[in-house]
Amino acid sequence: MTTVVIGNYSGTFEEEDSYGNVNCTEPKIIKNIDKKKKQIKENQASGVIIAKRNNTFYVLTNQHVLEKGADCYGIVVWDGDKHSIHFSKDSDIQYIDKKEFGQGVDLALIKFQGYSSNQYYVASLKDSNTIPDSGQLFVSGWPTPPEDEKTSSERKFLSANIFSNFPPETVSTETFLCPDKRGYKLCYFSKVRKGMSGGPIFDANGYVVGIHGRGNSKYKGSGIPITEFIYLINQNKSTLSKNDLNFKPPSQDLIAKGRENARQADTIEDLYELFLGCLIIERNELSCITDYPSDLEWNDKCK
Repeated sequence: MTTVVIGNYSGTFEEEDSYGNVNCTEPKIIKNIDKKKKQIKENQASGVIIAKRNNTFYVLTNQHVLEKGADCYGIVVWDGDKHSIHFSKDSDIQYIDKKEFGQGVDLALIKFQGYSSNQYYVASLKDSNTIPDSGQLFVSGWPTPPEDEKTSSERKFLSANIFSNFPPETVSTETFLCPDKRGYKLCYFSKVRKGMSGGPIFDANGYVVGIHGRGNSKYKGSGIPITEFIYLINQNKSTLSKNDLNFKPPSQDLIAKGRENARQADTIEDLYELFLGCLIIERNELSCITDYPSDLEWNDKCK
C-alpha cells in the first residue's frame, strides 16, 4: 500500500487557439485523449512513499524515470479505500546525487501534497547490509499493461533471488553489469517488467531494503540498496534527514488492510483516466483540477 504509480506528460497543447488559450470542452481535445494516454502509459514507472512532513509526502524512485523533462507528474496512491492522484511539477523533484546525465546514484525524490498527515502509510526501511547473500527478496511495482489492456493496471509482487554478481554478456544489447557506478549493488533473478522501475524491494519481513531499477529479458534485475539512499541523506544531498525516515517495524495494520483489500488496492481499472489532469497542470490551471469520472467532465474554470 506504500507502492505508488508515477506517470508524466510532456509537450504542448495542440488545442490552443490563436491567442494561446485553451477551451477544455472543445471536441478536438477529446479527439487527442488517446494520444495523451499513450504517452503517459509509455512513461509509467513506480515508487514508494518513504517520508512525510505534515501533509507533504515524499516518494523515492529512480532518477532515470524522471529525466524526460515532463511538464507534470502524476502520482497514484492507495489510501485504504480508493486510488487517488496527486500532481507534482519539476520544482517538486529532488535529483539526488545528480552530476551529469547518466551519472551519480540513480535515485530521486518527488513530493506531493496530501490532505492530512495520516492519509497515507510510510514504508519501513532497513539497513540493506543485513541481507544475506542468498536471501529472498520481493520486488513491488506497477508494470506497464500490454497493448491489448488499455485502461487497467495491476501491481505485481515478485520474488527475487539474490545473485552476487552478473558477468558481462556476450551480446551488446543484453549487457547487464551489477554492481555498477550508479549505485546498483543488489543483483537478483526476477521476472520484473517495464514500469516497475523505481518500485521498492522488500525483505521477507516487509522492510524496504532497496529500489528496483533495471531488468532484462533473461530475468536479471538489479536495484539500489536503501543504504545508498541513507548515505546520501547523511551527506546532505537531500532536504530530508535521517530523522524523517521510518525505521520502525512494518505496520501490522497496514499488512492487514493490504490483505483485506488486496484486489482493490492492487488493481487500478482506469489508470490513465486519472492522469488526464496533467493536461490542465501543463497550463498552470491548478484550479481546474476536479474529480471527473470521465474525459468530458472538466471544471468550468477551464473554459
